[in-house]
Amino acid sequence: IRPELSRLDQDLTININDRLPKVSAGQIQLQAAIRNLLVNASKAAGENGVIRINITAPDNYFVYITIEDSGCGFDPNSMPTGEEKSHSKTGGMGIGLMIVRRVIDDNGGKISFQNSQDLGGAMIKISLNILPKSNI
Repeated sequence: IRPELSRLDQDLTININDRLPKVSAGQIQLQAAIRNLLVNASKAAGENGVIRINITAPDNYFVYITIEDSGCGFDPNSMPTGEEKSHSKTGGMGIGLMIVRRVIDDNGGKISFQNSQDLGGAMIKISLNILPKSNI
């Protein structure tokens, strides 16, 4: 996704605060879901936009991922849940967030959608279970 961000002169900040343990999730599915969220953030942020990814594992139970952008954000009157089709501002089918939610849910995680107070765009928060040390 970096070439696409560079083409749009977007600022991508990735902040990983802790050494990341293995999570209880299918790697390929999880990569595809996060890529989908980053592509959405890139489209929403537009040229010269800002995208921030923050990842922490402050305890022995969860990894927390937050993705924010400087786009127009979600409509506060119809905040998505990922449980049904969302209105696509870019001509998409509106099923991307449903697919992402399904991947997160199927892997025992949680996802929420809100607007970023800091950047003004969308904010997606994900928590994923850490694998017990005996499974690593």
